[in-house]
Amino acid sequence: MKTLFKILSVFLVFILFVGCDKQDDNYLGDDSDVQLKSANSRTESWSMVYPAGEYATPVICDDEVVDFLVGDGVGIMCHARAHYENGKMVWGKLTFKGKLTSEYTGETFTISEQDKCLFDENEEMDGLIGRTNARGDMGTHLILVVYIATSEDFYSGNFEILKAKCVPNSDKN
Repeated sequence: MKTLFKILSVFLVFILFVGCDKQDDNYLGDDSDVQLKSANSRTESWSMVYPAGEYATPVICDDEVVDFLVGDGVGIMCHARAHYENGKMVWGKLTFKGKLTSEYTGETFTISEQDKCLFDENEEMDGLIGRTNARGDMGTHLILVVYIATSEDFYSGNFEILKAKCVPNSDKN
């Protein structure tokens, strides 16, 4: 009985290996759906703490800057991703999370900001869209989406407001 079991086991393992041979399988699908990853393309990511004193975001209500949210001494967590093709940066994404304080009211905000920046063939900034969502501990809710066209606009603080929603704490029920 044990001999018969050993023979059947060996036979089943043999059938399993023969049935799993992929050498003679033909691919019947469309070759256009096969995507090969290029060795000339890569995405890198890293995380860091952005110094608290160097991070600020405007509070915009009715298309007017009414306040600034600034770092509260703890620092803002930043996760960054950069995509390269042929050795040149094509796009970058930054995600900021942390606590900020209103310069005007002292309200503490939990912030989530996501920025996507595109680069041209010279690796110059070719547009940035920044999305900020901040909720205050006193009930204020801020949503801001801005577009920054060039690196000169970025450093000079020039931006186009795509969306600005400001719900002050007095409106929370």
